[in-house]
Amino acid sequence: VAQVWDPNSALAARDPNGTMYAYKDRITVVRVTLDDRGQLKDVQVEKGSGADFLDVTAMEAFRRAQPFVNPPKGLADQRGEIQFAFGFYLEVGNAGMRIFRMNKPQ
Repeated sequence: VAQVWDPNSALAARDPNGTMYAYKDRITVVRVTLDDRGQLKDVQVEKGSGADFLDVTAMEAFRRAQPFVNPPKGLADQRGEIQFAFGFYLEVGNAGMRIFRMNKPQ
């Protein structure tokens, strides 16, 4: 997912001076559902960043990164689905990007 997530291009297109959206750090948390073969079944914004286009880039990163090979069978529920929250952190001050998995109960 990290290899295909590109919030900087989206920011540059909408905020070339960095004053409209890039004046603070942004966090997008998505809820991801995979099937037991690693195919993406669903991805939705659970907590938005305050900039819809950045939230879309986070969801698109999951769509482009699939399939996720060899998901552990023990993670699938009774329906054969694997669900988890995943975070995208855009740190403006250092022009850095971080991705993190949320450890929240389902």
